Amino acid sequence: MKSPLKEYKIRIEAVGPVFIGSGEKISKKEYIAERKAYIPNRRKMFAALIKMHKIDAFEKYMADNQKNDLGSWLREQRISPEEYMSWIDYEMDCSDINFRATGTGRRVNGSRELQLFIKDAYGKPYVPGSSIKGMFRTILLADDIISNPNKYQENMDEINDAIGKRNKGLRKEVGSLEAKAFRLLEKPNKRTDDALNDVMSAIRFSDSKPLDVDDLIICQKVDMNPDGNETEFPVVRECLKPGTVIECTMTVDESVIKGKFDISPNRIE
Repeated sequence: MKSPLKEYKIRIEAVGPVFIGSGEKISKKEYIAERKAYIPNRRKMFAALIKMHKIDAFEKYMADNQKNDLGSWLREQRISPEEYMSWIDYEMDCSDINFRATGTGRRVNGSRELQLFIKDAYGKPYVPGSSIKGMFRTILLADDIISNPNKYQENMDEINDAIGKRNKGLRKEVGSLEAKAFRLLEKPNKRTDDALNDVMSAIRFSDSKPLDVDDLIICQKVDMNPDGNETEFPVVRECLKPGTVIECTMTVDESVIKGKFDISPNRIE
């Protein structure tokens, strides 16, 4: 009997920085930001500082509410790059934050809190299958809205009306929009908008193949406001650099989506 499951090998190229946070963050006192950012191995660093009789000074530095970053403290302690480079786990380009000019021509200080990219047990960055599926869901929804604007006109009117009346989230309106696009399975004894009727339940993505820390760069967190102005935050992030290729497997249960949903490569290319 032929299996209804069909596998596709997926390759995605990042056209801009991609951030998927692990929930971990380190302060400016825990990494070195020069022309590159250097992330120390804490065990190696502590062992070296103990050997140099600098551990008491380091503990005082960490406890003090001073603004100096780790690179400045190392220079104050006369610890050379040749010495501390032996402690480094990995390094990343951080030109986006160290030498990025603002609208006033002022240079942005690169030493600030660093949010870390998700990594596996071996310290390799990767993209979770759930994140890839969420991206595909957004792509498919946007494609359907652009291809069938009349189908979603009522939903768009509801969203525009909600925006005009309140400054709150649009969870209800967006949920209704997604239900029209994806709640297509028509399972018995289930409401039309029930999540169990979501056609995307028949589509699964594996986690990506492990990437390399060389694929990471550090980028400034910047939000684009509705008026077109940018707001910078005192936070930087480990991101996959543009051009990184992400590889994973997509498994589709064709017995569920056949005749109900188009997941052909041409649609998502």
